[in-house]
Amino acid sequence: RIKQELLAGIGGVRAIRAFTAIEGRPDPDVFHMNEGHAGFLGIERIREFMTADNLDFDTALTVVRA
Repeated sequence: RIKQELLAGIGGVRAIRAFTAIEGRPDPDVFHMNEGHAGFLGIERIREFMTADNLDFDTALTVVRA
């Protein structure tokens, strides 16, 4: 079950990013997070902010929570 949660959370964000890049559409600003995989979706978003925007973990966490 944990593998499914990882795939849905992290893989879902990456799939959406790939789709919007291919289709030339803007990335979403908001992600729906009320299911089990939401924890891993949040972790992926934190990783994105830390990598792309060079934020530290605490700042990235604050941004994702907002």
